[in-house]
Amino acid sequence: MNGPLECEKPNLDWEDTNTKAVVGGGGVGKSCLTIRFLRNMFVENYDPTTEESYRKDLLLDDQAITLEILDTAGQEEYKIIRDRSFQKMDGFLCCYSVTSKATIGEIRRDFQSIIKIKDTTQVVGVLIANKCDVREEERAVSPEVGKELAREFNVPFVETSAKTGENVELAFLTAAREVRKWLKDHPRDKQKKPKKKKKKKRRGKKKSGCCELM
Repeated sequence: MNGPLECEKPNLDWEDTNTKAVVGGGGVGKSCLTIRFLRNMFVENYDPTTEESYRKDLLLDDQAITLEILDTAGQEEYKIIRDRSFQKMDGFLCCYSVTSKATIGEIRRDFQSIIKIKDTTQVVGVLIANKCDVREEERAVSPEVGKELAREFNVPFVETSAKTGENVELAFLTAAREVRKWLKDHPRDKQKKPKKKKKKKRRGKKKSGCCELM
């Protein structure tokens, strides 16, 4: 698997861009995972995020792509902002913490929100179990529970540690591959643009016809 390399092609077509939101409850490590992937560093004390966006050019399987990553707020008071962001995203990195059973329920609700908001039956992305570096006695959610949730929503499952960097790159690149496969089979944006242009031309012709009759 190719790692994230800085790309020398700054101007990429829309097919080469995929947008992803990092979602999950507060305190699961969404921002730490994002910073670890982008800068290969761990920020232990990170202020709660309202919403932050990032871009990274890289090579994925020898293909140049741009990742647009939205780090969303986990707090309930930001739910409206978060839900609006879901509609714009191609894919999702859905995170919970292995130290908190409550975050499993939160990420399940996020899965359900994505399905409802995007009017789809398939969530495109990956389920991430973060903080896998903790001692066994600190773990509250077993890998089996995470795998079962991933099977339920038909997404890949990865256990990560933002602290050590374990599987962080794998999680982001897996999500990117899932988005790329989805866009290949569902090129919605590419289909919508020409339809709008055709409608405008037809309306113009009808108006001109009415003027000639008068």
